[in-house]
Amino acid sequence: MRQPSDAPPEHNDKLRRRSLRLRQLIGLVDQVVVASARLGEVVARVCPAAPAPLVIGDLADDLSVVPVSAYARLQARWSLWRADASLPPRGPQAPTRLVWFGDQGGDWAPVGLCDIAAMRPLLERLNREFPLHLSVISNNRSKYRRLFADAAFPHRYLQWNAQTFPQLLAQHDIVLIPASDNEFTACKTDNRVVSAFRAGLPVVASPIPSYRRYAAAMEPGDLEAGLRRYLRMPTLRQLHALRGRTLAERYSAPGPILDRWQQALQPVAQPLPLPGYARAS
Repeated sequence: MRQPSDAPPEHNDKLRRRSLRLRQLIGLVDQVVVASARLGEVVARVCPAAPAPLVIGDLADDLSVVPVSAYARLQARWSLWRADASLPPRGPQAPTRLVWFGDQGGDWAPVGLCDIAAMRPLLERLNREFPLHLSVISNNRSKYRRLFADAAFPHRYLQWNAQTFPQLLAQHDIVLIPASDNEFTACKTDNRVVSAFRAGLPVVASPIPSYRRYAAAMEPGDLEAGLRRYLRMPTLRQLHALRGRTLAERYSAPGPILDRWQQALQPVAQPLPLPGYARAS
């Protein structure tokens, strides 16, 4: 659950009221479903009277189901052409194309664009040894400009769009998924890792609990050590990308996830009568 942070007091009050209402609601339900095991632990701790949480992971995103007009499709093709033209060309001495994607973040926790901005010193240092280029795919251009205004390495901003995201992601070499060490990020699902692997890309990520099952296919933990290995060993990147795609397809397969939802939606064995209602004999 989101906890109040260093946001303005009125914002914290709003979050506290929201949290209280959510806890009250959870006490009335027959089943609680969460998207990660760590989030289930948090719910069980802060709502001890609630049913034991059932963990059901995310399905892989299928952005092809998003309705779109013919005009929007033309705009998407134009955006992709511009994005491709703004990348450095491929070649033996060409920069390695790094990408970060995600929501801009909010006041409830230090997450979002501030996570990739925290990697700036590392990327500036590595760029002196290995030519780098960073793409940021997000939803707040002004915040990006503020955080990267004087960054000492090539970078660009791309607006997130359901029509262009899969193709934009596939233009790159390595996905960066840094995360602040807090309870909010610890509860995150593996959806971004799955998106990266399904696009055929290797991942350098912070050690979030939901990423542990991909340890054989990624560089979790020390961001600098992991990124250096990938920059020096392109063949390792390719190997991990292939392993990661296999794991992502296994863990995000619809069948097991739908089975879990069927389990969650089973009617309670003995529904309780409403107050003041007498069951007919």
